[in-house]
Amino acid sequence: METVVAMVRGGRRKEKPVRQPKKTKAELEDEKAEREDLDRRFEEYLRLSAMAPDVEVVVKEEGALPPSADEEPQDCFGLDLCAIIGMKGEEKKAAARLVLDAWLAENNAREREVLKAEPMEPAANNRRKVEERNEDSDPEQWFRDGWADSWSRFHGAYEDTTKLGPMRFTDDPAPEWSALPRSTLQVFSVKVAGIRGGLRWPLDVFGNIVVRDSVDFNRNIIFNRSRDSCQTLTEENQCLALAGPTRGVVWCDTIIIEANLTVKGTTESEDKDLSVLAVPLIGSNNEDSRLFRCYETSKLSTLGFTLGHIAGSVEATIFVRLINGSCFGGKFSAFAAGIRHRKVKRIHNEEIVLLDSGREKVPNDDNGEIQLSRRVVSVETGGVLKIKACVRKTSESDKMVGELVFRPKKAERSYGVLDAGFCKMQVTVAWSLMSLDGRCKYIASQ
Repeated sequence: METVVAMVRGGRRKEKPVRQPKKTKAELEDEKAEREDLDRRFEEYLRLSAMAPDVEVVVKEEGALPPSADEEPQDCFGLDLCAIIGMKGEEKKAAARLVLDAWLAENNAREREVLKAEPMEPAANNRRKVEERNEDSDPEQWFRDGWADSWSRFHGAYEDTTKLGPMRFTDDPAPEWSALPRSTLQVFSVKVAGIRGGLRWPLDVFGNIVVRDSVDFNRNIIFNRSRDSCQTLTEENQCLALAGPTRGVVWCDTIIIEANLTVKGTTESEDKDLSVLAVPLIGSNNEDSRLFRCYETSKLSTLGFTLGHIAGSVEATIFVRLINGSCFGGKFSAFAAGIRHRKVKRIHNEEIVLLDSGREKVPNDDNGEIQLSRRVVSVETGGVLKIKACVRKTSESDKMVGELVFRPKKAERSYGVLDAGFCKMQVTVAWSLMSLDGRCKYIASQ
């Protein structure tokens, strides 16, 4: 209710409340149309999810661990909901294919704008090709074929890894028109949260988990093990030892998380598919960084993902080098704390494991450079990056803890010395903005 000031006899002033004018019929009809449009979009999303039990608006997988009650839903399509869509691998994929194929068609149109001189098949043809495929076909093969139809002409083979490395604009000037603090995906951890089909712990697991974003649509490696170097998972330690990403994952629209994991048998013929997934994560317009978890069931397992949407972030590439003393074993972690907001599940205490040698010696080269398993993280521009080391002098000695805190930059490097008592380590953080244009100058992945 607004207030007007009126003049009265004697020069005195008093405030007189007045009611807001009634809305016109046209304004009421516009509001009604907006509500109906929102309801229609929500019902359409629910309809797609109902077409197959493996496509969910809010992740609720029977038999899987539920998300925490205090986790906030994400925003997508203008709706306040968690937009995680799963392809489970056993049942029909009609609804998931419609969603994925629409994304393929959208990005196909974007590529045609870039290369107008080269003829391309209409997006409708791609849709017919996908719909004509056998619904009971292998989900990985279906996604592979859809990817090849849309992007192989521009980005190489389906198996190609991203040619864009980290630190693209650490030393070189960033183009103002494309390199900015970006919304990014932070992969904190991935674990085998449940098994079935007669599997028993421990499991020897190999295969890969990758992420594809719209920068170049190629594989950004998160986990990668060959059959000869598989990881042993136990009921007490179900987390995969992640090895990526190799560069920051830009989350401006839909990104895809793919998993192709296998349980090693006594012989290759006895190997079993543990998980085959292609999971789209729809871009969020939310301006706050937040943490969320999702669980996806496929083949013989349920995978648990702990992920973060990092708003307005820069890329940090971390290097650690021994400069005094030695350490036998230890664990190196990063924590990317952002600006705190009430009612939002924050990322302050969520650990990003850079290296955990367990009871093995910390790997380092002749120059003392420690070979971290992961070294690229995203940091909110208004937050901080904390590096923590828990190291032992010998296999039997107690752990010593050292910490360093860095303020993020848009370029250049930050330096600090991490003192763990019996040893000192120099920590270098290379900062860089991130660009959506994969054609900008890049450092090839090694």
